[in-house]
Amino acid sequence: MSKLSIKVGGIPYRVKWCKTMKHVEHEGQRMESLFGQTHFAKHSIRVAKDTPPERQQETLMHELVHCIVLHYQINEMVDENGVHIERAVDLMATGIMEVLTSLGISLPDNNNEFYGINKEK
Repeated sequence: MSKLSIKVGGIPYRVKWCKTMKHVEHEGQRMESLFGQTHFAKHSIRVAKDTPPERQQETLMHELVHCIVLHYQINEMVDENGVHIERAVDLMATGIMEVLTSLGISLPDNNNEFYGINKEK
């Protein structure tokens, strides 16, 4: 499997697909319902691969939006405690995925398959 790295704010984030949702760590704790997690200091994104490919792609986009919020200081998506507002991140990720899908572009899944722009036949 090739290694996947995606740049946000000039920083390459390594993407790793974890065996199950139980293996996606969030600040040192294991959480059963965590589909993905970004570790900003390590520049890594982890996504559970025991979900359908579409869910993995949505989760990857969600984590990339977290990276964008941090690196581009989108304060409107951060609460007064400096925590990203998950609902805003979800909505932005959903909107971006909708645009990409309408253009025939898909994100990689756990096989690192990237389909790019799909031209109609």
